[in-house]
Amino acid sequence: MEKLYQYHPIITANYQLEFLSNLPAQDIQRFLQTDLPTSAHFMTQAMLDVMANRRLIWGITTKDTDQFEGLCLIHPLSATAVRLQIVFNTTVPSEILDYMQIFIRQQLKFPQITITCQMIDRQFVKNFLK
Repeated sequence: MEKLYQYHPIITANYQLEFLSNLPAQDIQRFLQTDLPTSAHFMTQAMLDVMANRRLIWGITTKDTDQFEGLCLIHPLSATAVRLQIVFNTTVPSEILDYMQIFIRQQLKFPQITITCQMIDRQFVKNFLK
């Protein structure tokens, strides 16, 4: 698989997907609903995973206001399959969901995608840090 760290930022009509290291830590902490050490651990683990080519993770912000809205994760499952996980404050905009499916199929060349969309909760952070 190609080096995943080259895929940032990703820009859609109304959103920007950027690596967590390029976003304000306070925004990420507020979104994750955790304390500062847990948020820092989350961000560090996310970037280690990207650099080790284990998964992609971006923070999702609005283009016009830079409001932090969610996370987008791509977990390779096999040579032909990935899991797209989108964690959002509200309902996931179809613009992001549609764009990411096209990106995964055309750019990353994965024909099989399992999609999970969810609201942020503390269990998500715990599961991520396992």
